[in-house]
Amino acid sequence: MRGAPDRLHAAPPAFAPYLRRSLQRLSPDGREPVAAAPESTEDPAHQWRGTLFEAAVDAEQGRAWSRSTDAAVEDDSWGTQCRQLRAAALLMGVAATMSHRTREAIAAVLSVGVLVLRELSRGNGYRAVGRAVCEVLRRLRGGARRAVQLLVCGHLIRRWGEPWCWDPGRQVVERSAFRRGGTPPGG
Repeated sequence: MRGAPDRLHAAPPAFAPYLRRSLQRLSPDGREPVAAAPESTEDPAHQWRGTLFEAAVDAEQGRAWSRSTDAAVEDDSWGTQCRQLRAAALLMGVAATMSHRTREAIAAVLSVGVLVLRELSRGNGYRAVGRAVCEVLRRLRGGARRAVQLLVCGHLIRRWGEPWCWDPGRQVVERSAFRRGGTPPGG
């Protein structure tokens, strides 16, 4: 036996339950990581590499992932890109099938207009969905607050439970600042 499994797992900031990729690149203390190379900071999409939103960035730029079943890296397949695009569109409130009530709640959390989200949700095809997701991402402010906003959006679409946040200054775990009374809206 290599060791007992961790029964109590505390996920780092920007990680949600059951996701293979983070929602945002953050260090464990909630700060954004320093870029490894100066040229990488020129590309605004660089901050989303390695996250759930990488599929949307690639779709916006017209980069479809491999459609071959024998691709070298299984995670970079067309099916995976489509699944991650659907998940990102739901999180950002730009999924075409989303209810108005859920879109409104997401707009409030992200501080983006409901009409903007509705207009962005009207595009068809993987490039249009990627463009819509990236447009919402460009409107968000950075840092740990953005990570909490994205986690709350996941709660609103019922992908996971309500996020609890660690406040390192006060050394306490607290409920989300975006908490609402009642149950989250259905989607």
